[in-house]
Amino acid sequence: MNDKSSEAVLDPAVIDRLRQLGREVGRDDFLAQMAETFLESLPSLQDLEAKINEQDGDAVYAMAHSLKGNSASFGALRLAALAGELEDEADAGLDEPWPRWQEFASEFVAVGAALRTIS
Repeated sequence: MNDKSSEAVLDPAVIDRLRQLGREVGRDDFLAQMAETFLESLPSLQDLEAKINEQDGDAVYAMAHSLKGNSASFGALRLAALAGELEDEADAGLDEPWPRWQEFASEFVAVGAALRTIS
């Protein structure tokens, strides 16, 4: 990873382990393919925000749960933690706007940008 912003949002040790795994299975493109698959599976921020505003706890919980696991797998630990908080909020009922939305959205965008730099 050459991009400093990537290193800020993705744990370099996790990325190195994924690269090593790719070498072990003989696939130099393993990490890039995984990153692409993750990016393709991301919900859009607009869809997630709409579900939060609709107070659709089940949909928000499912999106946040998936995002939490996938983010952790790439070492995006801050996003994983925020997604876990959103998951808890959804489970509790989403009675009011989530106060950490802006922080979450900013980290979501930064992780997406970092993943796009992986080669």
